[in-house]
Amino acid sequence: MRIAGIILIVLGLGVFAYWGATGAPFVTQYQVAKTTVEEDDFGDQVEKTEMVDEFRFGLMPDKGLDGALPLGGVPIGLGVALLIGGVLLKRKQS
Repeated sequence: MRIAGIILIVLGLGVFAYWGATGAPFVTQYQVAKTTVEEDDFGDQVEKTEMVDEFRFGLMPDKGLDGALPLGGVPIGLGVALLIGGVLLKRKQS
């Protein structure tokens, strides 16, 4: 359990190291489509779509397992849980 925990922690830290080496954007600027409905001079409703800048955290994903935090945090969390479980199991046996 101890070796598996250490391997998972190293893999998780590797994800964060890669994220840091490729720019480490804590805040990333995205362009998001914003649709507004306006009335023109003749009383017709016209939909306008424009791209608006929006800031999102770089560590967090837009969808699923896309960001550095889930990809690196899950293995680190599992590795720490395995290390703690191994220590508790060793104490119980002795």
